[in-house]
Order: sequence, then C-alpha cells, then structure tokens
Amino acid sequence: MTGKGIQPIHSYKTAWGKSCLLAGVPEKLVHDFRGTAVRNLRRAGVSQTEAMKLTGHLTISVFQRYDKIEEADLCAAVDKLAAFHAQAPLRDNYGTIVPIQAKAGVQ
Repeated sequence: MTGKGIQPIHSYKTAWGKSCLLAGVPEKLVHDFRGTAVRNLRRAGVSQTEAMKLTGHLTISVFQRYDKIEEADLCAAVDKLAAFHAQAPLRDNYGTIVPIQAKAGVQ
C-alpha cells in the first residue's frame, strides 16, 4: 500500500542517490551517516552498548572504527579532568591527590 505520490522502491541504489541529491549531499554513502550517528550518540553521552544496539554494530572493534576521536574530543576530556581535579579536595598519601612540592633550586 502506498500513499499518494509515493512509489515503491525498485532500486535501492537509485533511490538512495536521488534522496541524497534532493537533500543536497550528493555521493554520500549509508556508512557516512552511520559514522555521524555513532559520533553524535557518543557525544550526547549515550553509552557504547546502547549506541551499538541503535546502530546495529555487533562487535566493539567495528563500532570503534566509526567512533572517531578528534582533537576537540581530547580537549573536552582534558577540560573534564581539570574540572574534576578542581573539585576534588587535597588529601594525604592514602590514594588521594596531593600537590607536588618543588625542591629548592629545581625547576
């Protein structure tokens, strides 16, 4: 059953090419968008397990090929670490953070 003006897809390749052209993104592959979906899910805070189920990835290794880490991601990770350390109280030597004291004459 098709709606008015909607035709069944006879050729996936033709339908995909026409859809991309109409969307203004010619010559894109399905996997180009799959990678975008993976990155967007991970940046949105979705767990790897949930993202894999949504994108249909069966193995972590294949999922990680799509989960590209960019310089901006690393900068954000460093910012998170700095914020964590700024909130963490300084404690003694028992598994806690203690500032390193500089020795006299050592730079």
